[in-house]
Amino acid sequence: MSTANRGIMSNTEWRSPAGRLIGLLYILVLVFAGMMVIFPFIFSFTAGLHNSIDVVKPGIHLWPKQPHWENYLDAWQRFKLGRLFLNTAIAAGGGVLAQLAQIDGASDMHMFLNITLPLSSSVLLVLGLFAFIGFWGDFLWPFLVLRESSLQTISVRLYTLARGFGLNLFMAASFIAMIPPSIAAFYLQRHAPRGGLTF
Repeated sequence: MSTANRGIMSNTEWRSPAGRLIGLLYILVLVFAGMMVIFPFIFSFTAGLHNSIDVVKPGIHLWPKQPHWENYLDAWQRFKLGRLFLNTAIAAGGGVLAQLAQIDGASDMHMFLNITLPLSSSVLLVLGLFAFIGFWGDFLWPFLVLRESSLQTISVRLYTLARGFGLNLFMAASFIAMIPPSIAAFYLQRHAPRGGLTF
């Protein structure tokens, strides 16, 4: 018989009536928390499938009667999201590189490449992903610095264009903009612990 524990309670506690009730309450709380976390993504995605009138109707209407899949292509073209992705990737990449060379105060490139990088791979992975997520969604600094529309990042450009487009297209563009940091956060959750880093 296995004596291993299942997370927060031992096997003996799980078998008792009180333990099962507590376990059920934990599961319900976790399911509710998970729904609260994933709901903004679902709402943003489905709002981009509505027409501009239905998306502002009172109440929650997640799935439209007739999905407008063309809204995503329209949002990609009219917001010029390809250019915004490139601008944001350049800004985030530069910020990540600048935040990584700061580790251990390394100023000599040879020391950085031969000592810091090999010893800090898991730390650099986590720091780089956190920095990328932060820089991708950064608003204030790019808003103050990048005044030319063709150079603006996604967060700034979507803010400046919000009044000129329907809410459905804005939500579609916002959902597309969430994809890269979401992938980075998923990768961070799945792969960072394998490097031996503990929190």
